Amino acid sequence: MLNWNFDRFYKDIIAQRPTPLPQLVVVLFILLISSFFSYFILTRLGLFTLVLVSGGIILLAVLAYFSLKDLSFALVLWMLSMCGFRTLGLVSMPGLPDFSFDRLLLMWIILMFIFQIITGRARFKGPYVADVIIVLHTAYILVQIQVIESEHFHNWVISNLSPLFAYLYGKYTINRDKELRNIFIFFLCMTIYFYVMSIAQQLNWEEIIWPKTILDRNVGLWHRGRSRGPVLHPPYFGQLLGMFLLIQLYLLVKNKITWVRILLSVSMAFSFLGLFFTYTRGPWVAT
Repeated sequence: MLNWNFDRFYKDIIAQRPTPLPQLVVVLFILLISSFFSYFILTRLGLFTLVLVSGGIILLAVLAYFSLKDLSFALVLWMLSMCGFRTLGLVSMPGLPDFSFDRLLLMWIILMFIFQIITGRARFKGPYVADVIIVLHTAYILVQIQVIESEHFHNWVISNLSPLFAYLYGKYTINRDKELRNIFIFFLCMTIYFYVMSIAQQLNWEEIIWPKTILDRNVGLWHRGRSRGPVLHPPYFGQLLGMFLLIQLYLLVKNKITWVRILLSVSMAFSFLGLFFTYTRGPWVAT
């Protein structure tokens, strides 16, 4: 599925050819201006709740528009929320699952995937052996958990249900060059952000660290001398950096454009440095 022309992959990104992007920029600009003035006027009138509801409806409409055209857009937003930004919109709800963007986006992606199957935009295609094995295995583990150890339901969601949906999306939905290109660009951008945050935290460049929650030792897992990034967890942060680094290695091996190979090599060097800081204690590094 990933065996396409990587020279064309980079040329398509920088090619100057007619696209609907200018129209999209104009629409988003008008939407931004109208939203700003609506917020200013309605809040002055004391209608803040109406502003929140209207804003939510507008965002949902925009998300639906892009999701119907390209589901990778919603998938990228979900992965972004899982890369440490879920806490920015986290609302604690005692007795119920916390309100967070990652959960809402995951539910949205599932609904859109089902909608695509029903409308025929995504079609089941063989071979079905792997599909049947994975679905039966996931269902079998779920039955075992419900009968024997129901307290491990969350672990089942993480270790079984999530890989199942990842497999289904990869086979039936995210399989076009455009969708794969969007996801690769996202991973490259997140890699740069991650190693910049890792190096900045190690060198105490607090001015460029964002979100500032990274500097709060009372939130998340704090280990002296180890960068923890926006996920607020040094080991997990290192695992994400390591996985994103492999994507850079894959792109480096596949493409033949000299300047792109140089940029990827430099980026990989910084990624290794950022990864080193996530697992390394500060005192003996200073020596």
